Amino acid sequence: MSDLVYEKLKKGDIVHYVRALYSADCYDLLELKVVNVYSDYCSTTESKSKQTFIFNRSTAEEFLYVDKKKGLHDLKELEKKGKKKIE
Repeated sequence: MSDLVYEKLKKGDIVHYVRALYSADCYDLLELKVVNVYSDYCSTTESKSKQTFIFNRSTAEEFLYVDKKKGLHDLKELEKKGKKKIE
């Protein structure tokens, strides 16, 4: 799903977080700035609200995108699947 290569992730990178909350029918693509990268997790800050997100390595590789267009495409696909789950 994601196009992120965790080994190439570094402090200051901009990534995009695909967040799908099916129960609330909420789908977001958030722009995050990488604050710290460690071998098993990374911390990020959302660009507008300054909210902090911490991702373990496997979650980052699943939900973080370098390419915003790819993240948006996958978000739309998740939204279609989520609407089918709710109906």
